[in-house]
Amino acid sequence: EVEDLVGLGVAVLLDLDQAQAAAENPPFCKRSHLLDAMALLEMACNKPREEGYMHHTPQEIQGKVLLAFISAACGMPDITVDMLKKLSIKNVQCETLVPLFLAHFVSNAGFQAAQTWIKKLVTFHDDFDRELDDALS
Repeated sequence: EVEDLVGLGVAVLLDLDQAQAAAENPPFCKRSHLLDAMALLEMACNKPREEGYMHHTPQEIQGKVLLAFISAACGMPDITVDMLKKLSIKNVQCETLVPLFLAHFVSNAGFQAAQTWIKKLVTFHDDFDRELDDALS
């Protein structure tokens, strides 16, 4: 399937980038394998739904999370926030993903982005506590 080939291509590009970075320690702009992996993920995650590439599949979610992690590691807050918005994370997903990106939001995306995601996390906990109290009452 196309999604599997995209995943394989991204994995190979990331391995090549890791090997190149270990050998040469190039500046970010010369890390072509990493940039190619990001471009491939971006294209695959943003194909129109009619074409059937990486939509409504586990690979779509994995691709967006991976792109968010790569962009966070590279200090690209706009792409990170965009991917997390496209994931429409809720509930337990919020509990899992937001803490992983919180340091990135604080250091790169600014206070406003960090505050937005912290509010989502606090809202999840408040809703959970309220539902638990209702169930025990």
